[in-house]
Amino acid sequence: MQKKVVCFLIFLMLPTLPVHGENAMDFFNLGLKSTVTRTKIKYFSKALELNPMLAKAYEN
Repeated sequence: MQKKVVCFLIFLMLPTLPVHGENAMDFFNLGLKSTVTRTKIKYFSKALELNPMLAKAYEN
């Protein structure tokens, strides 16, 4: 019975966990590593969307 209760509680808590831990710096670093211009723009734009104060993304 206790296992069922524990499993049920874990099941209820799963949706509260973050799916992706990506932040602005993750996208910024992906933009730096990319060699395709369109991809760089996409990553830098996403980084700026998450953190508009990221000056380095504006520069690149």
